[in-house]
Amino acid sequence: METLELFVPGCIGTCWYGKYHYMEPWAGCAHDCPYCYARFRSPVKNSVKNLGASFNGPRPLFPEAELLDRIEKEANSGKINILKLCRFTDMFTPEFVENGLAFKVLSVLVKSKVKRIIITTKGLPDAKLLGLIAANPEKFSYNAAVRPSAINKNNPLTKLFY
Repeated sequence: METLELFVPGCIGTCWYGKYHYMEPWAGCAHDCPYCYARFRSPVKNSVKNLGASFNGPRPLFPEAELLDRIEKEANSGKINILKLCRFTDMFTPEFVENGLAFKVLSVLVKSKVKRIIITTKGLPDAKLLGLIAANPEKFSYNAAVRPSAINKNNPLTKLFY
């Protein structure tokens, strides 16, 4: 049974193959996009099932301390230069932004040997996450693909839209 892996090499068939890795710290996604392809992928479905979760109620692949430890070890292994977050979920899943897990994951990555962290997200970071990204511009590429329903005028990022 195929399940999500915390780190996987980039996709075959792309010009960047072998030059980047994906990281999936959790299974599932809270954004409930109508066009979502991830919910139907067998590694995602199997991982969500194994975690006793639903796709719309994402869960970390490992308990927090173990997750952060695994990320730190792999990110400092010297094998990963460019890291894309994430293929089947969203780094800024609201629950993990609110409880600080997204910040902890990015903090580990900022201190690691990874040279570039690419974030494409539908979620909204909080001020603490934006501060971490702004303080480390040499590490981050950040692409927001914000759904209109996610826009909240109290979030610092959305001030760009108003």
